[in-house]
Amino acid sequence: MKFEICAATDKGKIRKNNEDNYFINSDFLSFSQANEGTGSAVTLSAPFTAGVSDGMGGEKNGENASLITVSSFSRYFTSTCKPSAHQLTEAVRAINKTICSICPGSGATLAAVCAGEDGLCAVTIGDSRIYLYSGGILQLISTDHTLAQLHVDAGMLTREEAVTSSLRHSLTQHLGIPEKEMQIEPDIIEIEGFTKGDILLLCSDGLYDTVTGSEILCILEEDCSSELKNKKLIEAALERGGPDNITSMLLSCI
Repeated sequence: MKFEICAATDKGKIRKNNEDNYFINSDFLSFSQANEGTGSAVTLSAPFTAGVSDGMGGEKNGENASLITVSSFSRYFTSTCKPSAHQLTEAVRAINKTICSICPGSGATLAAVCAGEDGLCAVTIGDSRIYLYSGGILQLISTDHTLAQLHVDAGMLTREEAVTSSLRHSLTQHLGIPEKEMQIEPDIIEIEGFTKGDILLLCSDGLYDTVTGSEILCILEEDCSSELKNKKLIEAALERGGPDNITSMLLSCI
């Protein structure tokens, strides 16, 4: 089984710097590449790792926190098998510790996929998301670590209300939280039955805050290359004003 991975990022139309970043195995973007909006497209077989990270807006050195995340994640996985939930959790906690040590006060999110010869799994912390497109259906398979999501879980907000709630950007977990304040617990996602034609979309909130799920679905259904689909997702967010950094990664089974 082979996978095509296409990634792109853009600083948007408002922010001066791009605090988003992404990685494919040990390859990631420098600060200048992130600000220039560099894109990547590769075809790989398992094993590999890939993901996106959003430096925390409004906090100092957000771009450093995301850089630490994308530059270090893959080094924790050397086996040809997909990692266990324990391995993923410990890797995320190790990255968290590094961020707290090197640039305290900064933060980042993470949405990453690990492909082993025995299947796929994913890990998320914060509000960067993972969607699964399969059989003409787009499904959000990650859970936001936000106060808005907690209110949805408690029945205090509907999913529709959460989309525009002021609580949607209030994170309950992220990378960069000292252990003395909280022991972070990333979400681990088993991805079953991933087959030819299926697509995983990993993205920062700069994409899904401006482009609706139905609009994302329409783009993914278009008869064009994955690289062009990814470009259209970024362009759609920019057409809505690009108020935040935007990062999108498509992982397609081919």
